Amino acid sequence: HYSGMEDTGEEKVVELTAEDANTQTDKPTEEIETKQEEDKAVEEAKKQLQKEEAQAAFTKKIDTFIEQAQKYKEEGNAFFKSGDLQKARSKYTRVFAFTKGIVGQNDKGGDGMVSMAQKGLGGAETDESVVTAAREIERDVYSNMAMVFIKEENWTKAVEKATCSLNIEKTVKGYFRRGKAYAMKNDYENAYKDFEEGKKLDEDSVKMFESEIEKTKKKEKEYDKKVSKAYAGFFNK
Repeated sequence: HYSGMEDTGEEKVVELTAEDANTQTDKPTEEIETKQEEDKAVEEAKKQLQKEEAQAAFTKKIDTFIEQAQKYKEEGNAFFKSGDLQKARSKYTRVFAFTKGIVGQNDKGGDGMVSMAQKGLGGAETDESVVTAAREIERDVYSNMAMVFIKEENWTKAVEKATCSLNIEKTVKGYFRRGKAYAMKNDYENAYKDFEEGKKLDEDSVKMFESEIEKTKKKEKEYDKKVSKAYAGFFNK
């Protein structure tokens, strides 16, 4: 004889409450969600790292392009000073292969080298200071090209390039060179306009512009005499 429950040999059945059942069911779900969040965080970290690496590589390329553009500009200036206008133009033209991708499309609507590099590097962003540097180089080169065309007496091209320079920034040189080209084209109205605009930009340049205005007035009078003489001869025939 002994006290206690008899062993029936049957296994005891433990009944789970609804709360216990939910707890066991939620546990695997929570683990899956945590793993997904971790994977997502890792993936985002990888993308960010790739973006930073692309940006660093792109910045390095951009700096190289700016240096190359500056180099061609200086070489062009050297040829201009030595009187080799053809080589000066050639060097100036090469500048835009390196700047146009930074500041926009080139004159023919194609992508510049920098733009192509940018596309190949995951669309890295160009720093605003780099864009400014590229624009300044373009401004100066357009103005210098205008001077080359003035030397070559290609007044239409001189006006065109000086206008490109002025579209980037209004400068004394830009207005002076375009005004001079207009005067040589016998477009005196636009010539005077440019000289007056140039005077407003810099007090130290006022005398230079006034002197050019006087020269232009004399040229206009001579031109008017020639035209009048030509018309008189035409009607007398």
